[in-house]
Amino acid sequence: MKAVILASRSHRRSQILKNAGIEHLVKPSSVEIVEEIDYAIPVEEAVVKLAKRKALEVFSERPESIVIGADTIVVVDGQVLGKPLDEDDARRMLRLVSGKTHTVYTGVYIVCSEKTASFTAKTQVEFWDLTDEEIDYYVNTGEVFDKAGGYAIQGFASRYVKSIKGDFYSVMGLPVCQLYHILKTFK
Repeated sequence: MKAVILASRSHRRSQILKNAGIEHLVKPSSVEIVEEIDYAIPVEEAVVKLAKRKALEVFSERPESIVIGADTIVVVDGQVLGKPLDEDDARRMLRLVSGKTHTVYTGVYIVCSEKTASFTAKTQVEFWDLTDEEIDYYVNTGEVFDKAGGYAIQGFASRYVKSIKGDFYSVMGLPVCQLYHILKTFK
């Protein structure tokens, strides 16, 4: 089998693959995607488009490999939340998800010389109502940065999640079960 390369800077995504026993290398994409969401297309397609840019950039350097790109966005009340710019932006995002159900979309794009595949995992996450003190505490943990929607479901934010409907790993940034089954079709 060809080498599998994860085109991501995310340690979480790499750890998810490792935990699932999927051997891989990490080669972060140099493509800087600053939440360039294409609002002219459905969210499910837009998030895959972001993942595709990452995967193809790395694939151009490693065409003998299978390359995986992934990207995650959060949508609440019609607003797309990427990664917070600073502490105030993180507070804004946490206030938006407080007491509400929001949708996490993770797009995945897989490419090798013979074929490509892509999919979007959609997960509903409901948060408890958050107090200003809880929001300040969470922002001060530093965990809010580099995470779509300003939270890490597997970290301190786990105390705020009332329910989840869908793939937990998708909320972490990589729907590994679906990815595994697609990777089995690649050679």
